[in-house]
Amino acid sequence: MARRLSAGVAAALLAACATTTTQRVVYTPLGAPAAHPFATRLVVVPFADGRPPRVYPAPRDSALRLLLPLVPSVTVDYERLDESRAAERLIRGALPQREDLFEDALARAVAADLAAARLFDGVELAASPPPDADLVLGGTIVSTRFVSSTTAYLLGAPGLLLWLTGLPNGRDTVEMAIDLALRDRDGVVLWQYPLRAEASRVVTLYTGGGHQLSTGAGGLSIPRYGDNDKGIDPDSLWAFHSEALRAGMAAARRSLAAYLGSRQRSMPPDA
Repeated sequence: MARRLSAGVAAALLAACATTTTQRVVYTPLGAPAAHPFATRLVVVPFADGRPPRVYPAPRDSALRLLLPLVPSVTVDYERLDESRAAERLIRGALPQREDLFEDALARAVAADLAAARLFDGVELAASPPPDADLVLGGTIVSTRFVSSTTAYLLGAPGLLLWLTGLPNGRDTVEMAIDLALRDRDGVVLWQYPLRAEASRVVTLYTGGGHQLSTGAGGLSIPRYGDNDKGIDPDSLWAFHSEALRAGMAAARRSLAAYLGSRQRSMPPDA
């Protein structure tokens, strides 16, 4: 019975997966734009990658544990899903593109966020710092962890039947951690900020269509984000990463604005 129900659940998820998957990290920034930009030009460069090694476990053993009574939930951790996506595309005969990896994609989203915030006279993205840049923003990606947690309500196999009622069967969470650093044209660090934020969603058997990601080690279904008022691409594989970055950048931008204000006040009037 449990095996048939599990097969039915998998079939339902696959049937709900008729979406056009994109890989866009986009969102409408939180907060109002600055009234007066600071008279400097900012260049954002691709981030360094300081994440743990790629983790893409096969979920079969975890699913089997869920069938045991008194197991509260089963959690599966993933890291570097952008690299897993690139590996999947390579298996299908499509060459991975660097701009789809998080080192570029997250930096591009941060540059768009700061441009919309109008903190600077201009914001641009460059592969490397140009010699005439007033300020350069870079960073190190610490975590883009994706956590999938599933529960059978301590009942083991019979608990899967509760999923049919619409009760949550688990929760998906994205953890975003980037250490941002602002430097002058000489490379001196002027401002640092540890961006930390999460995005999470309860999942049910009837959650809207998902995105399937598989590289041969097992499959992962990421729920479709869906229509929203946050400017997030509803069909993006990285929609939850976009939500987490959006929240983290709101706090980072306030810190950066405070630094720029103090820097401007400390400069001589004719500087």
